[in-house]
Amino acid sequence: LERKLFQERACSDLGQDAVRAIDLMEFNLGMQTARTAQLTAVTSMKMFWRHLSKRNHKGHIADELMTRLETYDAAAAKAKEEYTWMLEKYSNSAQLLREWGTFCD
Repeated sequence: LERKLFQERACSDLGQDAVRAIDLMEFNLGMQTARTAQLTAVTSMKMFWRHLSKRNHKGHIADELMTRLETYDAAAAKAKEEYTWMLEKYSNSAQLLREWGTFCD
């Protein structure tokens, strides 16, 4: 009974009627990759603004700010790439669409 409920939930997460274990693993890995990249992008942008808001800048702040922006750009591009790929494959997934909406926000 628990296994059947798990499969039904997995099917709804993927937006499909039937699910194979490999599809579920692929979906979960893709979501994890996209979320990690999204979190890295948000953290980098937060650190950028935190560094910029400090009153007494020591050293080469321009280098630090550029590094934060480059990290943000790379992470945001990775997240977008992963979400785009997943949207092509799992376009009916409500969970994926919510995550994509959060990313675009």
